[in-house]
Amino acid sequence: MLGAFAQTAEALNPGGKRFAAHVSYNGPCIAQFDDIRATGAPVLLLARSEDGIVDPERCNDIVEDLREGGAEAKFVVYEGAYHQWDGSFPGPRTIGRNLAGCDLNVNAKGVVRDMLTLLPMSGPFLRKVILGVCSDSEGYLIGRDDAVRDHDVGMFLMRAFKGRS
Repeated sequence: MLGAFAQTAEALNPGGKRFAAHVSYNGPCIAQFDDIRATGAPVLLLARSEDGIVDPERCNDIVEDLREGGAEAKFVVYEGAYHQWDGSFPGPRTIGRNLAGCDLNVNAKGVVRDMLTLLPMSGPFLRKVILGVCSDSEGYLIGRDDAVRDHDVGMFLMRAFKGRS
């Protein structure tokens, strides 16, 4: 999802090739860009209704930014499944730290800033501090769900690659 923004693509591969399409599985949608120009490649965001790490409202905001920035973007929420629905762990079970409470901004110069503390993520120490403050130590639920393993990624990619050699 972040790679669909032109700013990210330019920073990581200046003047280089770009992805033909982007698919985000359960992306937490915690960072918004001031520069919303997109690479132009289509974007598909996939989430599960019981995934506590994904805030659908914030994902919809990012989809709107991508659309305004020049990308075809779609957000799909599958009902009744948890994060890591495609994993090997039967569920649900709790793991990790939940990043859903984090609110990050990427400015036009590429500086990532926490919107609660206004601290920049300028190194490993500040990254740990920021994520420690904004994340929830109670974690989030994961669990394999075979019923939602079939989805429309194949059709999305077929449309994205149509006409490419």
